[in-house]
Parts: sequence; C-alpha cells; structure tokens
Amino acid sequence: MSGLDYKTVVVRYGELALKSQRVRRRFEETLIRNIDYALDKKNIIHSIKQERGRIYVYGSKIDEITRMLTRIFGVVSVSPAFEVQSSVDVIGETVVLVLKSLSPQQGKSFALRVTRTGTHDFTSQSLAIKVGDVVRRTLNLVVDLDEPDAEVFIEVRGEKAFVYTEKLKGPGGLPAGTQGNVMALIESKRDVLASWFLLRRGCSVVALVLGKKELVKSLVDGWFLWEHVKVVEEGFNGEMLESLLNGFVRKYDCNAVVVGDTFEEFENKFKKGLNLEFFVDVPILRPLLMFKEKEVEDRIRELWL
Repeated sequence: MSGLDYKTVVVRYGELALKSQRVRRRFEETLIRNIDYALDKKNIIHSIKQERGRIYVYGSKIDEITRMLTRIFGVVSVSPAFEVQSSVDVIGETVVLVLKSLSPQQGKSFALRVTRTGTHDFTSQSLAIKVGDVVRRTLNLVVDLDEPDAEVFIEVRGEKAFVYTEKLKGPGGLPAGTQGNVMALIESKRDVLASWFLLRRGCSVVALVLGKKELVKSLVDGWFLWEHVKVVEEGFNGEMLESLLNGFVRKYDCNAVVVGDTFEEFENKFKKGLNLEFFVDVPILRPLLMFKEKEVEDRIRELWL
C-alpha cells in the first residue's frame, strides 16, 4: 500500500446483490457481523457503515483492517480510500494529493477511472476531464488511458466520493454462516482445503479431526472462522468412524459430509467398496475432484492452509 493516511476501506461484495431483497439483507447482515466479530477478536477499534452494494469500514489501523478483509468470505474486493465530498474541487485536490504520494517523475502518465451513482451536476466523463485538467496543470503529468504509470479510481456515491489507487482481491463467495452445517472429516491438509471451499459457499463446518488439530487451527485462525468451524471433541478413532458417522451427522444437524478426495482417491476407494456413500445417509461432497495433485498442493500453499 502507498502509505497514505487512509481512514476508510471500501468493501465490495458480489453474489449477494443477486439475491432477493429479504435474502440479500440477511446475507449482508451476516457479512457485517463476520467482519465486526473478526476485528473485535483482534482488538481493532473500528466502525462499520453499510449501503446498497457497499460496506465501509473505518479505523486507524487501515493496513491491518485491509489485510483481514481480504480473508473474509463474501468479500470480493477492498480498497483503502479517502472519503470526501462529491464536489469537483474537493475530488481534484484529493486526487492531486494521492498522485503526489506515488512520487511519479515529471512527464509520467496517469489515468482516472470514474464511476458514479446518484444525481449530480456532472457526468462521470465530465468529472474525469475536469479533475484530469487539475492534475495536468498541477503535476505536469500526461493522460494515458491504456498503459498509465499511475491509476486513480474515483467512486462517486451520492454526496460522498471515494478516491483510491488499488482494488485488493478477497475470497468472494458467500458469508460463512448463511447456509447449513456440513461435517468435515479432517485427516490431511486436503480435507482442510475441501472444507475451505464449503465455507466459501456459506456453510458452517463441524470438523471431525482424525489427525492433528493444528490442521484445523490454520484454517480457523487464518480465515477468522472462530464462529463457523466447530471441532468435535468425541472419543473415537478412524476404525470406529464409519459406524458412528450417521450418529454424528444427526447430532450436529449436518446436511452433508465433505472430504478431500481427489479423483484418483475416489476411484480407488470406489473399486474397494470403501466410499462413504456406503455408510452415510447424507450426500458426500468432494470439491477437489476436478483438481490434479499439484493443483491441490498449489492451492494449499496459496491459501496458507
């Protein structure tokens, strides 16, 4: 990040906007609650404001807030931003401040990316032209819309405008806790990765850990899932599991069981009659079937699992 003294993070979410109004409101409330809980858990002082299609998080530890938001399910992207009045003069001054902080050399190029929601006495194009003129006169930069050396985004929403230089990708998906429970059988990091995919689809996970509990800890702590992953403390071992699994599924009200089988593992177990379908009354989910072994290992490293 640029080191600017941002006080706002713009949070975008995608799939939620496609739901009905009632469902969308519930999903938005869950996402805000998940964000609030994670920041409280880390003792980060903050406040949250929400409007249609956007969530705004305010605080002094913007770098840390931003990093956390990029690991909360349901968040598509985030941008540390300046929040200012939606007047041409104020926006122009802010853009000049932002570009100065990037220290472009004389003769370097820039581009403004403007979006606008609401009623204003300017269009997105006219705002870009007017602010661009201020930048050219003040900093002696040239406009290059195709391959600029510096890029500034201006997002005008009603009486407010948000000025920022980057969009940091989040995991997307749905907020954890908006769907039902699934039971995860955790023996390896592959099973943890499979659980990650179900959590990203809004599920809560009940984890039956057959290996080391540290496997689940990396998932819970790294993705702020303290409320959405329950580690089962039961007296059982792998040999007993098949006979007990239906009981666990009913006890914890799970709608499915998720495992980290790749296609090769699934095929081998099926030939030997060892697939869980033979023992369990609920669907078995295998989100890793499409991945090759190297792709699985790459995903595990990429997601810090």
